[in-house]
Amino acid sequence: MKNALGERGQITIPKRIRESLGLRPGMQLEILEVDGSVVLRRPGIGEAIDTWSETAENPYGSTDAFLSATRDGDA
Repeated sequence: MKNALGERGQITIPKRIRESLGLRPGMQLEILEVDGSVVLRRPGIGEAIDTWSETAENPYGSTDAFLSATRDGDA
C-alpha cells in the first residue's frame, strides 16, 4: 500500500488499518526509525502510565503526604 507524504510531513493511515488497530483521532503514537523504515506504534504501558499520572489529580500533593495521611487515618 502506498501513500503520499503531504507538504507538512503528514500521512493518512487508511481507514481499514485504523479500524483494525483501534486507532482514534487524538491518540498518541510513537514514531521510530528502524533499519531505514518509519514505524508507528502505540506508546508502551510505561509511557501510558506516565501520561495518565501527569493528568491525574493528587489532593495530597505527593506520595509521601498521601502515605502519611492514609497511615494516620486522615484519608
